[in-house]
Amino acid sequence: MNKIKPAGLLAMLCVGFNGKLSAQNNDWENPKLLDWNKEKAHASFMLYDNAADVQKDDYSKSQWHKSLNGTWKFVYVDKYANRINFSTEDLDPGLSKK
Repeated sequence: MNKIKPAGLLAMLCVGFNGKLSAQNNDWENPKLLDWNKEKAHASFMLYDNAADVQKDDYSKSQWHKSLNGTWKFVYVDKYANRINFSTEDLDPGLSKK
């Protein structure tokens, strides 16, 4: 029975990674950015002004309800490098092409 010594195991692991331990260049490959700009997980609930609305369980009866249904504007780019930083760009409401 052959036993692998710890030094041999370390060498095998280093060779197996093939240099993939280097820093990643793309945001989507960086595990540290996984939760970036992401809301923390939570249970679904709604606040109401009175008990009758709670029993109906109709979110639209709450003053804190905001529906996201409707027409949305978005910008599609064919490459990640062409993405727009929405927090700094001065975008017109029509999102016209440049």
